[in-house]
Amino acid sequence: MKKWENENLFFYTGEWIYKDIPYRLICEKFLADNITDYKMYFVYDKFIATQVISDRQNGFYVDYFDENWNHLDIERADHSNSPKTIRKPKNYDIMLEKGAILAKEFPFSRIDFYNLDGKIYLGEISFFPNNGFIKYKNSEMDRYFADKIKIPPAK
Repeated sequence: MKKWENENLFFYTGEWIYKDIPYRLICEKFLADNITDYKMYFVYDKFIATQVISDRQNGFYVDYFDENWNHLDIERADHSNSPKTIRKPKNYDIMLEKGAILAKEFPFSRIDFYNLDGKIYLGEISFFPNNGFIKYKNSEMDRYFADKIKIPPAK
């Protein structure tokens, strides 16, 4: 943790929001080992997809689902889809509902949740995940997201 005090994520990721933020250490309640992330993508309050990060103990897998929990044919270049069936979490509909409420004012956002036996925790809200540099196996997968995002004109 002492090492992190002298690091600035801006110089690693290029994400401008980190450039002038002073270092702070925040301790949160430990939720669980090998926790699954549910990262919901929205354009304003319109749902795009849920990205599921699973099995972090073994490097992690990344899968995508629509709002009805159908597995989408999307695969990142840097992480495979899980070889296991990923079951829809308890209270998924509540995560969709709360995510839409949180995302309502934003042209694009990723609302992250943890869901432990139906108890939902907010992880974070991101406005440009991976600084917009996620690479997919092919351009059709990239288009799945790009076609849904509408950037409002500058004022």
